[in-house]
Amino acid sequence: MYFCKWNVDTRMRKRFFQFAIVLLLLCTLYACSSDDDRDPFEPARNYQHTVLVYISGENRLSSFINEEINEMKTGSKAISDDDALIVYVDDANSQNKPYLARITDGELTDQHYFLEDSLSSDPNVMLHVLNYVSHRYPAEDYGLVLWGHGSGWLKEDSLVYDNGSRRGYGVDNGTNSYSDVGTWINIPTLANILRDWGHPLRFILGDCCFFQCIETAYELKDVADYVIGSPAEIPGVGAPYNTIVPAMFSPSTTFYEEIVNKYYEQTLSVKSNDGWSNYTARVTLSVIKSSELESLAQATTNILVTLDPIQGEQLSNELLYYGLYYYMPEGRLVDTFLDMNDYFLHKAHTSAYEKWLEAFNRAVVYRVYDKWETYTLSYSVFSRLSDERYGGVSMYIPQQRTNTQFYNVCADYIKCFKWYKAAGLDILGW
Repeated sequence: MYFCKWNVDTRMRKRFFQFAIVLLLLCTLYACSSDDDRDPFEPARNYQHTVLVYISGENRLSSFINEEINEMKTGSKAISDDDALIVYVDDANSQNKPYLARITDGELTDQHYFLEDSLSSDPNVMLHVLNYVSHRYPAEDYGLVLWGHGSGWLKEDSLVYDNGSRRGYGVDNGTNSYSDVGTWINIPTLANILRDWGHPLRFILGDCCFFQCIETAYELKDVADYVIGSPAEIPGVGAPYNTIVPAMFSPSTTFYEEIVNKYYEQTLSVKSNDGWSNYTARVTLSVIKSSELESLAQATTNILVTLDPIQGEQLSNELLYYGLYYYMPEGRLVDTFLDMNDYFLHKAHTSAYEKWLEAFNRAVVYRVYDKWETYTLSYSVFSRLSDERYGGVSMYIPQQRTNTQFYNVCADYIKCFKWYKAAGLDILGW
């Protein structure tokens, strides 16, 4: 059985209990080591922008955290004192407890430590962190960076050996080790947490793999104005926060372009999967405007009904895709994240595609690409990239109607997402 929601329905809580939750959190979870004698229950002041970087690093990515924090310290020197850059950190070092801190003028300040190690993938922990941040650093608007592992919309409970995981974002192994086997926050749960928090976000930046899929963006459309991320894998070093941080606080109406451009300017040395060549590459990224997603869903419904039925073809043989998923029980790679623009470009009639493309371009307001070879993406795939084909957003397309466990699981779990009905996938029997 597949569950799309976490079992504690926090939406039943009344809004006036949220402050009490914050007080309880501070009293039970934190040992305060503030730089002054201010009451930790009271906000110091109001800010223009508050951005929380949520680092779920109790896993194999833990070794990158210190460098990321140092980059944020550098970037913080370029932002105003009217802006608040807050970081939540949970790493794999058993000597370190999770903590919250403000990074300002190159220094960690206002540090508050958890008394016990807690799962960053626990919905209650994330909600407590969000409540604390909005109470302690109230602002006119907020931003959220999700740092850690990601697997798009996929849910893995029954697919691999880490039973009980809720795959999507994060992973916390709960053992202070460098293992990636642990619990996750699935995307519908993430949307519920942010909805219960009740502070609409200016943006969500997914600094994690496979974040920019249409299923995730549609799930988050009511809690964030813009969703920023990569449809493919990203490197362990993540975003260059020394340049990204100032962009996150930009007053420009097209601040998201600044974020993407600064990320894209980071060049990385890559060794190709064939083991013979090295090259430099940039991360493939895009930006989705949430207010246009309803129109895109309707346009997708309209174009899907014009397509011929899928006959079990393996679409990655010809189309642009962003990742292969290694399915352990069957011991094979299966393609999962197809570029939705490239799919409709090749599968729909020209007139239907051009009408759909208008809605797509209104929703996907910015995108950049480069050759990008990763663990699951080979040269033969990124050589297909072009302005016409690249959309920068993936979409799940069922490619087999055979009785395999992986596709049966996908067929069940995709129904947990609002995109499934909004885009008319239920009409097609997907």
